[in-house]
Amino acid sequence: MSKQKNNKLIAEFMGEPIEIDYEGTPLYDGWKPLEYHESWDWLMPVVEKIQRIHKSSEPVISIQPPQTCTISPFKGRLYKSFYGETTLQATHIAVIEFIKWYNKNIR
Repeated sequence: MSKQKNNKLIAEFMGEPIEIDYEGTPLYDGWKPLEYHESWDWLMPVVEKIQRIHKSSEPVISIQPPQTCTISPFKGRLYKSFYGETTLQATHIAVIEFIKWYNKNIR
């Protein structure tokens, strides 16, 4: 999946209003490109929402610098570690995989 499609998936999970420009790029607020893959400011609210869905004091997504992020068991089913060139990239990948799994198995 491309970064644009992944960011669109995250935006939909977050309930953000998005538009698609003439090149197929998802935009937030009508003109800003989605930056979940580039910014902790964008990505951390997603991690926090996932944690709220889990309703536990144990983290669902464990960020482990320098380049790892783990999804802990969620409803006894999902457990996996993800690696990236940076911790942000690993967390972005983990978030995407969680959302795909969640949309398929829980929603």
